[in-house]
Amino acid sequence: MEEVGYRASVSKRSFVSMKGIQILLLILLGVLQVTPLLEGKVPSISMTMSQEDLWGVHCLETRPWEKGEAWERVGIVRFDGFGLGKSHTVTCGIRVHGATSRTQSQKHSFRLKFRKRYGPGRLKMAVFRAEGEFDELLLRNPAHDSWTIEQKSWRENARYVNEKWCRETMKQLGHEVPEQRWVRLTLNENFWGIYLLMEMPDEEFAASRFGGKAADYVTVNSGEVKKGDGSAYDHLLALVKSPRLRGAVAMKVLEEKLDVGRFIDYFLVQCYAVNADWPKKNYRVIGRREGAPKFRFMTWDSETAFFEKWENVRNLKGGNALDYDQFEDSEFLGDRRGPGFLFRELIKMPEFRKRFSERARGLLTGDGLLTEKRAAGRYRSLLDEVEPLLGEESERWGHAADPKGEAYGPMTRRWESLTGEGSWLFQDFFPQRSMDLLRDLKRHGFLDGP
Repeated sequence: MEEVGYRASVSKRSFVSMKGIQILLLILLGVLQVTPLLEGKVPSISMTMSQEDLWGVHCLETRPWEKGEAWERVGIVRFDGFGLGKSHTVTCGIRVHGATSRTQSQKHSFRLKFRKRYGPGRLKMAVFRAEGEFDELLLRNPAHDSWTIEQKSWRENARYVNEKWCRETMKQLGHEVPEQRWVRLTLNENFWGIYLLMEMPDEEFAASRFGGKAADYVTVNSGEVKKGDGSAYDHLLALVKSPRLRGAVAMKVLEEKLDVGRFIDYFLVQCYAVNADWPKKNYRVIGRREGAPKFRFMTWDSETAFFEKWENVRNLKGGNALDYDQFEDSEFLGDRRGPGFLFRELIKMPEFRKRFSERARGLLTGDGLLTEKRAAGRYRSLLDEVEPLLGEESERWGHAADPKGEAYGPMTRRWESLTGEGSWLFQDFFPQRSMDLLRDLKRHGFLDGP
């Protein structure tokens, strides 16, 4: 394959030349100087790349569907407003991130890869709150929960916070989750929209939270092993089908293989939000390769949730999220390697079903985190956080997916109808969803008791 621009596998001689060009760029852009504080509290990230790497024949934006290290390009990334008004500049690898969003949206997500071949092997700075170290960060466009997606049904339901709500809920339930925050992205001096800057839920994240080294962990993405030896995960899948997995002793064995409490919370959160593109895919799992792997399910791609109107998505009968029974859907019944499969098998265990029933009622009734007031309040706070950023987002991307149609933006009737106090979400979904989900679980025999 022809090498064009700054390739990931550059020679030492070409890399030295490339570094000289980068320093010149830094001087021209003035990024070696201290940058004043941003207006407001939202930090910004500026990415600078060669035009060839960004827009050329073999580049990121022209061929966004290409994956892997061969399609990683070098860039200069400047972080502004992350603390004390100082800027931090680093050279790193940049690649497009995502699955269908690579081709269904003009606004792509990016992964920042910190490698010694480009500059520092790790980024050391207070990206979120305290000082941290990162080998990789993700700049995530909400994609299917944004105005940039081509599919009209998704676009007209876009509120930008579905994924963040699911992850924040897991955090408030006491589980470790990747850190995340909104940022403004500039790409070669052009404003590129708002993004969620976040940690990747991978082996580096696992080591930083649960101990050990990154090499100790295996990661699974939608059933596919991404890092490490997948035999431990395969063993978990085989174990839950065993007829001998019964009784208190069996539960102790299961607890060594799976973080059961986290799995129950994860399953209930995804069900409550009515994630339409799950559980057959769009999940991440991390666990140790050897010994007691303690696999943990991570919120991932929970964008297609809280739908008011569904067309050509999952709810083939039409209607909204309250009309949809996930447990009758092929996504749930056809899952063979993910949370749907695990739940179908585990719920057959009386000990697991008892524990699941107690937790479901605890979260969905009384003052539980999935009751109306608390679930709606959490969603409202996330809307309040993102809404001030959507003016610029609308100017940049409000017409992109439908140039001849009505623009999307925070001041439109469409936005008010989706997010206002009189909207379906706050008048119908949140008031009804807790009892609605309990009824579905009971009807399918997943709950003990009356």
